[in-house]
Amino acid sequence: MDFTQRKKESQNNKIKDLANFIAGDFIYNSSIDLDRLVNEESIMLHYDHYEKSFDGLLIYDKSNFFIHLDIDSGNFKDSKRSRFSIAHELGHYFIPEHHQAIINGTFPLHPSRFNPCQRNEIEDQADIFASTLLMPGSIFKEACYRQKFSLKLIDELSERFKVSKLSTFLRFTDIDAGTYPVMIFFFQNGFLNWFKASDDFPFRNVPFKSKIGNPPPPTSAIGEFYLKNESKFKDVQLVYADDWFWVNSTMKLNEQCFYSEYGYDISVIWPD
Repeated sequence: MDFTQRKKESQNNKIKDLANFIAGDFIYNSSIDLDRLVNEESIMLHYDHYEKSFDGLLIYDKSNFFIHLDIDSGNFKDSKRSRFSIAHELGHYFIPEHHQAIINGTFPLHPSRFNPCQRNEIEDQADIFASTLLMPGSIFKEACYRQKFSLKLIDELSERFKVSKLSTFLRFTDIDAGTYPVMIFFFQNGFLNWFKASDDFPFRNVPFKSKIGNPPPPTSAIGEFYLKNESKFKDVQLVYADDWFWVNSTMKLNEQCFYSEYGYDISVIWPD
């Protein structure tokens, strides 16, 4: 790991520590009471129709902070999407460098939209804060304790923490919260859109048999689904490392697919 990567990791860990610390004061029935947090900080929430131009937007005006949420993008009050959008904007509010830059006017006014393949460092930091705030590391691990990784577990955690299934999947790749070595592949309309692996996933640095913009490997469970739509696997499927990766290995992997009605599908793999 070079200096730039170490610096980025150090900064991200500080953001997680900050979010975990704040979350500790606002836990209610295993989930974060965002309304109380926002009220205590005197931040005003506005739900309105912004024609899908953003999910959330943090504005500073005359010593006051406002969070605007776009109903047209699905950010209804108390919805899982709006909770993540609020937590993301709170990231901009609580991360010291973001907060001061907003007050100074050096932080450009920009709308935020959820993007799991975030390449903007500022937005990525706010996403890290949001994920940790909504699913604090120690509580997330406790909720997973001695439970087998499965789509059922994802459903349970999604309801418990009041977050989307996708956010729950992604939290498993964070070393501070994850309890399994996993790798996630996100496909949009049958083509790979992004992927993410936990630091302890055994084939994290091994080339895999697909790339951004390409279909999945045909012998994977998700690959068979795209080749034959009737092959919709709802249970965990046993595959081998060389089904997914360019590696000479017969190591067994589990593959669980999540099928969406909105044009995207997720495949999660982890060691047997």
